[in-house]
Amino acid sequence: KVGYAFSDDWDEPALLRAASTAAMIAQGQGSERSFPVSRVAVPSHYRVPTPLSDVEVSLKASLLTRADQAARAFDSRVTQVNGVYVDQTRRIAVANTEGRYSEDTQDLCRMSIQVVAQGKKNERSTGSYGGGGRVPFTHWATF
Repeated sequence: KVGYAFSDDWDEPALLRAASTAAMIAQGQGSERSFPVSRVAVPSHYRVPTPLSDVEVSLKASLLTRADQAARAFDSRVTQVNGVYVDQTRRIAVANTEGRYSEDTQDLCRMSIQVVAQGKKNERSTGSYGGGGRVPFTHWATF
């Protein structure tokens, strides 16, 4: 049997309390009661039309290709383009001892681009752009 506990604090007393709680759970010291659970609807503030996990990787990669092409077309002095696209899907489920159960899905994406340009005297300048949030993938359509 495994016991699980957590702490939002990293100080020693809090971690010891969490360890003690996990040990008691693993040893079976606790309520043997079960609770009937019913689903409770909660508003989804972060729902997107198409989950980011369903978007093809090739479409995500094409964002970076487009950014590279746009930067190099803008000025011939651009020598380097670095791009990062990241997304995540977080699924949250909460059940309590009052029998309430709810869940939510939260997608998050972010993209950042850094450009290096080199002048005639080999001086370098950099510029960057970044953005994102809990937005659908179509947010990047006009990027």
